[in-house]
Amino acid sequence: DSVTEQSLFSSAGSFRTRREVKSWTLAAQSYLWEDRLIATLGFRHDDYRARITTPGALTDINGKVTEVALPNAQLFSNGVSGLINHDLVMSRWARWDALEGNTKTLGAAFRPLKNQGFIRRMVGEDTAASEFLQGLTFYYNKSDNFNPPATYQTDYFFKPLPKPTGKGQDGGIGFSLFRNKLVVRVNWYENESQNERTGAAGTLLTRLAYSDTTTGLAWASAVQRIRNGISAGRTLNEIISVNGWNTDAVNPVNDPTNQQKIYDLIKLPLNYYSGLSSGATQDSKAKGTELQITYNPLPNWTMKLTGSKQQSTYTNIAPQYEAWLAERLPKWQTNAAPEIPDFIDPTTQRRWSLKNFWTGYGYTGVAQIENTDGNTSAQAYFNNVVASQVALAKALEGARSPLERQYHASFLTNYSFPGGKLKGVSIGGSQRWESRAAIGFYGKVGDPINSPTVINLNDVSRPVYDDGNYFTDLWISYSRKIFNNKIGWKIQLNVNNATEDGRLMPTQVNFDGTPWAFRIIDSRQFILTSTFTF
Repeated sequence: DSVTEQSLFSSAGSFRTRREVKSWTLAAQSYLWEDRLIATLGFRHDDYRARITTPGALTDINGKVTEVALPNAQLFSNGVSGLINHDLVMSRWARWDALEGNTKTLGAAFRPLKNQGFIRRMVGEDTAASEFLQGLTFYYNKSDNFNPPATYQTDYFFKPLPKPTGKGQDGGIGFSLFRNKLVVRVNWYENESQNERTGAAGTLLTRLAYSDTTTGLAWASAVQRIRNGISAGRTLNEIISVNGWNTDAVNPVNDPTNQQKIYDLIKLPLNYYSGLSSGATQDSKAKGTELQITYNPLPNWTMKLTGSKQQSTYTNIAPQYEAWLAERLPKWQTNAAPEIPDFIDPTTQRRWSLKNFWTGYGYTGVAQIENTDGNTSAQAYFNNVVASQVALAKALEGARSPLERQYHASFLTNYSFPGGKLKGVSIGGSQRWESRAAIGFYGKVGDPINSPTVINLNDVSRPVYDDGNYFTDLWISYSRKIFNNKIGWKIQLNVNNATEDGRLMPTQVNFDGTPWAFRIIDSRQFILTSTFTF
């Protein structure tokens, strides 16, 4: 069979973007009290603005529409469907989203006992105790941050997202021994972010539109096809008896007039979500402890051990979701075509109900009364794939999430042979470990009264954990001078994840604990590199 394929431009998710950040910075570092106190001070001011091209509605800073979304007559080159008008879509700029903010930092490293005579008199001139006390360092840093966003984003009301800000502080203690062969540092930190723009929060908002884009338009299109047929003098039975009656190939509704009626049915302006660069925010807090130990017993032998414990919590997750839900839910519950009776499609034997959108079925694969996965209506689909994810986020709000890996550790060492037959040879390796994390939760019934057999909520009290992960890397190299010592040459073999044979690692589980999503873990990887230094 001969197949001709063509690459076509789509307006769905295609846009140009422009981002400008103008900054000025003032920084100072001071060495005080004979270098016992090193203080730093920083201030940065950012002026940010960004915009994108869009076929959707153009609005002002308050979300008021100044120009409606492109109708099909302008969006498509033929005025109905097919090729997108590329030049128009990619040059139709939305307004600038402008923000400004300041970042302030203050830090200090304090060695109160450095070069203090009484320390030498008390514990000796050249002793481990003297080295420890004179090198004992206390650290502290504090900051208030403005983080310029990555791109232009609004909520579903076309209003700009609030300014992302944050603050943090960290402190620690460090010392060295054995003439700096052993260096130890312990650090504590705590950070807060307000209105941070995250993919997780944005996904919740994106899913909220499903009741308009996935089920709403499908319902309204079916209703409009039936109404058009009845207006043309056909009965309901005559309309649905034609195979493929609910398609544009048989009953087209993609013309401007029908498209406007479809959007009127779901009570939204024409092409409302088209080209909308939406996002959502959340607040977060993170705190943790970090340990770093470096020990070099010989100049040619290095070791480094690190460990950390972290804990993050999230609050005020996706307030844009709640605002849009309050706006749209009453519309979903009341969108109706009461004049259309329930029927059975004679070709597919699928049962249809279009009288009420929210409880109706038949018009899309994710809203069929015959479905065994619980997606029997627009409302059921919303509860299963949208409300359940929001319920999980809200249930974990303010608490340490079992989805987070709380502990991490690593050890790295490298030894270079200084002479003899193995001169120029180096061998080393590293071992990394991360603690277990939940890859999902067992499920529970969300509505025991109306749907006692439908499990559609995550039971956050029953997480399903993985086993944690280990990673082992090994390497060996050889270095020497070549071409009369004019060029440095190094050849190195790395074996990454040396103990791994390759497998599928579960990353998501069903409500009964069985995996449904996996990540491919490659087997050990061998990398040979040759480097020349001139």
